[in-house]
Amino acid sequence: MHGASEADVEERVKRWGRELGFDAVAIAGTELAEEEARAIVGDAGLEELRGLGVPEVIVTYGLRGSLVLARGVAEHVGAHPVDGDPTGAGDAFSIAYLGARAAGHGPVSAARRATALVASLLAGPVR
Repeated sequence: MHGASEADVEERVKRWGRELGFDAVAIAGTELAEEEARAIVGDAGLEELRGLGVPEVIVTYGLRGSLVLARGVAEHVGAHPVDGDPTGAGDAFSIAYLGARAAGHGPVSAARRATALVASLLAGPVR
C-alpha cells in the first residue's frame, strides 16, 4: 500500500476491526508499514505520526521489528529472527496486536506478543 493516504490507512484499520468484530480504531489507533508511515510524514521523524490524532500508532519494519508510539511512549520492539516466507506476516501482526489490545494488554506488550506470534508462524510447524 505504498503511498497510502491517511484516509486509506484509517479505512484499512476500520475494515480489520469490522472483520474481527470490534472497533479497531478505538482500541489501537492504527498500524502502518514503514513505507506507509513515510508516505504520511515524508522526511519528518516518525514520531510526527503522533499528530494523526489517534491514541496509538504502530509502525512495522518487517525483519527489523516495530515502533510503538502511544501515551508518551516511543519504544522499538525487536523482531525474532526466523527463516520462512514472510507473506502475510504484517497482517498476522496486526490481527495479533489488535487481539492482544482487546484482551487488555498495553501497547508495548501487545506488540511483543504479536511479534512472538508472527515469529512462531514463520518458523512453521515443529517437527
